[in-house]
Amino acid sequence: MHKIFFLFFALLLSLALPAQRHDVSERHVLKSIKLGSTGLLADFLANGGDANAILDGQKNTLLNYSIKYQNLRAVKLLIDADADVDLISDNKTPLMFAIKSRQLPIMNLLLRAGADTEATVNNENTALIFAALNPNMSGVKMLVEHGANVMYQNAKGLSALDYANLGNDVPMAEYLVRVIEMQNYYKELPAYFDGPHMQWLSDSLLQVFYMKYDTALHNFLIDEEFVAVAGDTVQVQGFAGDTLHYTVTRHFEQEPTVFDNVDKILAFGDVHGHFSALVNFMQHHGIIDEKLRWSWDSGHVVMLGDVFDRGNEVTETLWFIYQLDQQARRQGGRVHMLLGNHEVMVMLNDTRYLNRKYEVFSNYFMRDYTSFYDTVSVLGRWLHSRNTVITINNQLFSHAGISPKVLEMGIPLAKINVVLLEYLNSDPDEPSAEADLMNLVLNSQGPLWYRGYMMEGVTGDLISQKDVERVLEYYNINKIIIAHTEVKQLTSMYDGKVIAIDVPIRTSEMIPEALLIEQGKFYRLGTDGKIPCGAEYVEKGRE
Repeated sequence: MHKIFFLFFALLLSLALPAQRHDVSERHVLKSIKLGSTGLLADFLANGGDANAILDGQKNTLLNYSIKYQNLRAVKLLIDADADVDLISDNKTPLMFAIKSRQLPIMNLLLRAGADTEATVNNENTALIFAALNPNMSGVKMLVEHGANVMYQNAKGLSALDYANLGNDVPMAEYLVRVIEMQNYYKELPAYFDGPHMQWLSDSLLQVFYMKYDTALHNFLIDEEFVAVAGDTVQVQGFAGDTLHYTVTRHFEQEPTVFDNVDKILAFGDVHGHFSALVNFMQHHGIIDEKLRWSWDSGHVVMLGDVFDRGNEVTETLWFIYQLDQQARRQGGRVHMLLGNHEVMVMLNDTRYLNRKYEVFSNYFMRDYTSFYDTVSVLGRWLHSRNTVITINNQLFSHAGISPKVLEMGIPLAKINVVLLEYLNSDPDEPSAEADLMNLVLNSQGPLWYRGYMMEGVTGDLISQKDVERVLEYYNINKIIIAHTEVKQLTSMYDGKVIAIDVPIRTSEMIPEALLIEQGKFYRLGTDGKIPCGAEYVEKGRE
């Protein structure tokens, strides 16, 4: 009898145990999420657990619980397991939980997974109104940049702007007013698109974003991701229709000023945002292949500054040069991106020649254009390490050239590069021991702005043949290659000692000409091949 009772009791116990273990498992899952772990959550999901389960005393979904305790990895795991990114618990959507937790990376994950910015709770409040009520300025900006309706009113007839005003949140109210003004002002625009832009939020977190104007929605949107970074270099996969990979480096070293024993050199004048023309020209001459990869062995390509302004493909051009140099170095080559006056203008927030596309994005998203290229951004750090003058095989490459004033001060070329970068990387309001030198490098007699090789009266008299010879002798060079001032074709001047290469680009189809140097010989490289560029092309009146 006792034996039968024992067996019956054991049977009842075995039937009860699974439910007990399941209950314990749920509590353990929640505890592990709270502590920042994902192991038990992964086991729970792998064993058939519901990604949309409400476990927290029937209060929170697993997703909202993970957001509440700021467990980014758990949120990603649940999204990958098809958790409903709009499922409400505790009277809040997942977006609202993220807003309350002030977790922009989590908000971004939800938005990229399709979270509905217009989902409502309580008094028909949207996530934007919730962010204004809480208040969370960063959350408001992210929602607006992802298309949230700023004009929406809840059941009480109040908008996010109304709640910002009621809460006396002046910065938020001013921001929302400006957004409403911009949406009313910018209408029927082309399908503008720009990116990627990459900015360091911390030593371990990179923000990558694209900006676009949606012609169907008549709205401005940002598509962004947050990338965790462990080392000094990280590979970033493009998105938003971008299939490229980007090798992002945390720090950049300043390049040398002098290069020797280079077998071939190709130099370009002012590209001014004409990416398509640059690519077509380089493909036409076999510098890059059909996939935009370096194909010129150990050759050096020199961009003589002024990639910025005028054209509408500036960002694409910068990334192209940035990546092409990495590829070239692996084959013993180089791509030199020299600073011109337009690069420095942008870095100093002088945007007078900005293409309208960039003006529109800067205005709408209320960011100074220079902020896309400051020392927090990847491209900005890269630009803040570039030279403005270099020599290759005893030939000087400079955007505007060396003036007699620079020569009089006896400034070494390497010092010119150092002085300019020190200025760009320091507080401009701080006094400098080398203020006179900085002023000369930056003013109309400096290598960014000087026009004395080409134009009389703009920066004084034309430079004389004697002064050209003095420049050559002092810097131990045999030729000066400049851009900055437009010429109809590559032009050899001053008895063949100076070559001006800024042939204007009037179309995106093809760059008209570039300078090719092979085995010590100089050529005008155009669509029809290479033509010798020597003393026979000296302009009258320039000797």
